Amino acid sequence: MAKKKRRIRKWWVIRFVAGGVGVVVLVLARVAIVNMWKRKKIKTIEKESETGMTLDTVRVGGDKMPSASMIRTQPILEHDYVP
Repeated sequence: MAKKKRRIRKWWVIRFVAGGVGVVVLVLARVAIVNMWKRKKIKTIEKESETGMTLDTVRVGGDKMPSASMIRTQPILEHDYVP
């Protein structure tokens, strides 16, 4: 009976350790996937910013602020009638 209890306890410990290792592996995999997703998102944002229009910088006080130097869409009257 003592051998049976030892064997059961041994397998319980092995399963417990294997489960803990499995949880750690899953957590590390999730962290790696989230980091890859964030890097990919940042790369796409950087790529869009490189192809887009650049903004001029203006000093306000002691800080540099972005400033749009032109209007992107020109205003048009929807109707020719002006009262």
